[in-house]
Amino acid sequence: MIFGEISAEERREIYKDFAWINEKYNVVQDSAAQRISAHLLHDKVIIAYASGLTHGKWFTVTDLWTHKHHRRKGIATTLLQGLLGKAKEGGCAHAHVRTQGKKNERFYEGFGFEELGRLHAFGGQPGFDAVFYQMELR
Repeated sequence: MIFGEISAEERREIYKDFAWINEKYNVVQDSAAQRISAHLLHDKVIIAYASGLTHGKWFTVTDLWTHKHHRRKGIATTLLQGLLGKAKEGGCAHAHVRTQGKKNERFYEGFGFEELGRLHAFGGQPGFDAVFYQMELR
């Protein structure tokens, strides 16, 4: 067994082998995933950022951050609402996210995301689970 990166050409050859699955089951691959992002400036400094990727009818929230001096003011909620709205406008019907930390869990649950599952003590930290959520975009 050899660990390490392979060339882009080798990777393309391997993925060609997966193509038969797509053909057999008539699966449409979304090769045109698009990033949707938003940020907020205060005194010309970014104080909040949110981002995600579209995948067919799904939107993946990849980043949601607010500077520590600007938290608990509704900024993350506003950014996430904007991202999900843009995703819905773009044809997405569902959203999902993976998060960690009790505060983040409460945030996403309060937003309407439903838990799919969790990896307990993710990263070896007891009580610090990686949690997967999804929601329908309405």
